[in-house]
Amino acid sequence: MKKILAGTYLILILISFSGCANQSKTKIYYPDEKQEKLITRDINLDLKSDDKNKKILDELKKNKVIKSDTEIKSINLESESDQDKNKILCIDFKNEFINLNEVGSESEDLILKSILKTFAEVYDVKKIRITVNGENYESGHIEMEDGDYFDVE
Repeated sequence: MKKILAGTYLILILISFSGCANQSKTKIYYPDEKQEKLITRDINLDLKSDDKNKKILDELKKNKVIKSDTEIKSINLESESDQDKNKILCIDFKNEFINLNEVGSESEDLILKSILKTFAEVYDVKKIRITVNGENYESGHIEMEDGDYFDVE
């Protein structure tokens, strides 16, 4: 009987840890309440899941970084050359993700940094191109041209 119980416990322990190999801790960046600096919070992401981008968006929405109706149309990696370190993450949002009528340039900067740092952490990139419905990102403060990208600090 003791052998059966010990075997059962071992199986339960192995099952409980089996999903951990695909999990990764990552940081979500968002502005503090005073909109003065970025703060972080750790979350677990399933690296093999197609829903990791949805989870990132949900976390950014929950922390009021982006609008609640924000969706990603597509996300992919482009390369400037054959070297991995020159990868550019391209995120095409389906709709405006910042309410530009309600934020000033400093708030917009913090929001963009939150998005950029969060996705850069997950995808291990230093450059990100943001578009909205295939059009270059544009606001009253920033106007991106074809081929432009944000350098992640």
